[in-house]
Amino acid sequence: MFIFRLYTFLFLSLSLSFLLQCLPTDVFSNEIDSPELRAAIDDLNNSDPSIRFSAVMALDRLKSRAGVIPLIAALQDNELNIRKKAAEVLGEMRAPSAVEPLIELLWDNEPAMRIEAISALREIKDIRSIYPVTLLFKDNDPLVRRTAVWFYYVLRDHNALPGLIDALKDNDAGVRRYAAEVLGAYGNEALSAKKSLIEAMKDTDPGVRLEAALTLGNYERNRPVTPFLHLLNDSDPLVRIVALKALGSNSYKDARVLRSMIEILKDPYPQVRVEVIKSLVQYRDSFVLKYLKEMANDKDADVRREAQAAFIKIKEPGLGEEIQESFSVNAIDSGQQTLLELKETLNSKHIEYIISSLYDTSPDIRKQALILAKGYYKVGELTNHIIALLNDRESEIRAQAVTALGDYKRVGIIEDSKGIENIIATLKDEESDVQLRAVAAIGEYGDRRASEPLMSLFKKKFELRGLSHLAEIYLYAIWGVGDPKAAPLIINYIYPNTAELSINILYSLDPWMAEEIALIHLVRNQRVTASSVKNILKRSKNPQLLRFLVKELKHGERNAKRDAVWLLGEMGDTSSLEALGVALNDQDEEVRNEAKISFSKIKYRNRKYFKADQP
Repeated sequence: MFIFRLYTFLFLSLSLSFLLQCLPTDVFSNEIDSPELRAAIDDLNNSDPSIRFSAVMALDRLKSRAGVIPLIAALQDNELNIRKKAAEVLGEMRAPSAVEPLIELLWDNEPAMRIEAISALREIKDIRSIYPVTLLFKDNDPLVRRTAVWFYYVLRDHNALPGLIDALKDNDAGVRRYAAEVLGAYGNEALSAKKSLIEAMKDTDPGVRLEAALTLGNYERNRPVTPFLHLLNDSDPLVRIVALKALGSNSYKDARVLRSMIEILKDPYPQVRVEVIKSLVQYRDSFVLKYLKEMANDKDADVRREAQAAFIKIKEPGLGEEIQESFSVNAIDSGQQTLLELKETLNSKHIEYIISSLYDTSPDIRKQALILAKGYYKVGELTNHIIALLNDRESEIRAQAVTALGDYKRVGIIEDSKGIENIIATLKDEESDVQLRAVAAIGEYGDRRASEPLMSLFKKKFELRGLSHLAEIYLYAIWGVGDPKAAPLIINYIYPNTAELSINILYSLDPWMAEEIALIHLVRNQRVTASSVKNILKRSKNPQLLRFLVKELKHGERNAKRDAVWLLGEMGDTSSLEALGVALNDQDEEVRNEAKISFSKIKYRNRKYFKADQP
């Protein structure tokens, strides 16, 4: 009998559990019979606004799922404070069924309501809200724009990146600050924002400069040097500290950075001086010891302690390596002066000495002088002499010289096209390594005069035997020059291993031709995974593309379906809704999620096409 009762109890428990799971989560609650809950729901229909507001407050306190539907209805109340409080409560309850009604409130007449709707959607974290909120980046109220930008600090999504980058140019400083900070949360995913962030580091608002510097400084690769060097002279000490932290990383160990740091050791703010010392320690170089000795007598106690600790750390055995790339201990002439000695006092007084060494009869001396010249912080004064080394007898020196010119152009030391004709001539160098470095330098210069010689060398090198891994250097150089005449050449070199790069270059030279080639590439290869192809085709209105994507949703493999769904959302054609409806029920979760986002994009891009109550 006991066994029978036990089995009966277990059966009833499991059955009840199953039934409870089947009930809609938004309407089920163990408080459904609560008198207070029923009274609050009834009061939402009262004609007195104060009673309706008290009812919303009661539902906020109870947090019952049975109150979700009444709260959604309250979003249409004619009293702003009631609509706002209802949205706030729904956000706190993370009610999925409230997402669509809250999205509709993004177009409410009251800015305060739009702000509350964004905040509630941020709490719910539903992917359906990812695209609609981007539309508020152009709202006429700056506080709404700020809230919309901050939304993506929580719900980071690549669809928001273009809008966030544009927000760096907003006329409201708060929007620009938020945009820079949110881009920082994306990390290396936001590398496309690099150019805009560099511009933001020149912003009139110190908060924007600070956030832009923090974001750019956190990138793991492709961090520029020159913008951070400029920030060392910023009027805001916090900005100077951030710049020092970025420059203090191991990737910036060169003499130009070192000298800039030494120049601000006398900064009026103690915390800046402390940060300089921390950065100098990264060099592990005995050269900085004499400056640390001076700072050990600083009037500020924190600066003195940091300097003394840094001095001890550098003096420890094994930590005194020299910076070989910027300086050398090799003798530069027969006298007593060495490069190590020279580097400690290197300034404009030594310019004549450096120049004469660049023309020394000894190849070793010329090499060492070139290294020293590259580390000189006013290297622009030496540009003509480095250009002259392009005709040096030693191929290694020619290679170093042309690389130096490309580097100087990239970081802004050379602001015009100085030396470009000499670099073009270097394309005929008998040494392939020198040629290749000249090609890379031409890409940095981006001068159209190099277009014909560059394309001629490219065809000579690769036309007969296909593309090697070195071809990418040539392709990037052609991209940098940006001559539309190169488009037909690029079409002939869309090989599998360089297809994405080639199509991207083609798009920058001739967008119409690129779209046609991308479509051919897409159909021929039966795939849409290449980001270059997707980004070019997302604005296409070609019916052939639409038919192909719909076919992919029915018969493609998982990645192809996911990318096809994304592309349909970017194209925004309402005729693809039926196909996206099928994708909403796909067996793969990633495909379903992407379909939700794409459906949302099309719906809110074409709001007039949809009825307000259409799901």
